[in-house]
Amino acid sequence: MMPALKLLVLLPGAACFVGFTWGTLRHFRSTGPVRPGMRLIEAVSLVVMALFTWLVLTRPLPDVWPAAPVLCLGSLALFIWTVRTTRDAGFALAFSGAQPPAVLTRGPFRHVRHPFYTSYLIFWLATCVATMSSLCWIGFITILVCYIVAARQEERTMSRSRLAAEYARYAARTGMFLPRLDRKTPTGPKDLET
Repeated sequence: MMPALKLLVLLPGAACFVGFTWGTLRHFRSTGPVRPGMRLIEAVSLVVMALFTWLVLTRPLPDVWPAAPVLCLGSLALFIWTVRTTRDAGFALAFSGAQPPAVLTRGPFRHVRHPFYTSYLIFWLATCVATMSSLCWIGFITILVCYIVAARQEERTMSRSRLAAEYARYAARTGMFLPRLDRKTPTGPKDLET
């Protein structure tokens, strides 16, 4: 029988992975064939999730293991909040090149420009904390680079669209993956929506 502590690490991790998979398949719209960048994210995600599961099951948990389920639950909460906020927004898969129909500034978008990517990165950080494996860290860094590239591509698309000025104002006050510490207070009713 599996020790309860290992279940405390694996179950929140599995919930995140299942939620993210659901998002890829059901929440985001597909705009054609899946691009190589998204394929890379999918492949690395599968490998790191399998590695995470195997390491948790076969090795002693490191002293910092309690942070992993906390990170997973935070990741999942942010993901669900972002899904609820974007339910009708028609967001496309990463690397699709599709432009969102509007600049969202409510919900988690009030704090970061790419809350989906932030939620994923928090989870992948949790796999590193739970295992202290250099291979998990390599996977995390690979996925981080992929999300930086995807976010910058999405932002270039926005900067060439009819939403460019609105997005530039939003980006000036909102961090990419982490909230800005110097962020000014909300400027209008649209910013106050949650």
